Amino acid sequence: MKHGTRRWGLTLVLAGLAGQALAFGLGERVACQRAVERVLWQHRSGATPHLGFEQAMPERLIRRRAQDVERQSQALAQWWRTPIGPAELQAELDRMASATRDPAVLRELFAALGNDPLRAAECLARPALADRLWRAQRSEEHTSELQSRLHLVCRLLLEKK
Repeated sequence: MKHGTRRWGLTLVLAGLAGQALAFGLGERVACQRAVERVLWQHRSGATPHLGFEQAMPERLIRRRAQDVERQSQALAQWWRTPIGPAELQAELDRMASATRDPAVLRELFAALGNDPLRAAECLARPALADRLWRAQRSEEHTSELQSRLHLVCRLLLEKK
């Protein structure tokens, strides 16, 4: 794949973007989310032609998705001590580039974000990574909760004998 040059450029830029990522506001995140959703909507199989993008993806849904990314990132950092920094975003961009099933769509997504490394990191990598880490933490929490309940039930049953 011809992702090496792009990756190198992103690595150099992302290393200096930690402070800028903090300044990446909700307005910009919503605009990026809209651009990403528009590309994905155009490629979605079964997308109904009679519905326009605005009907299929109302502004409130786009805004909610952008807010969810911010909330998940904050929760990961505060509750589970798993902040998402430039190194994690770079690793996610690398994973996306190497594991994509459709490089043309990934290039289209980058283009929709102006081929801007910060926007790619914040609007492609962060949502995917935050969602995956969030689900993993919730699953781990749920498993721990079930194990402790199972342990309690077993102990209570043993005490009855």
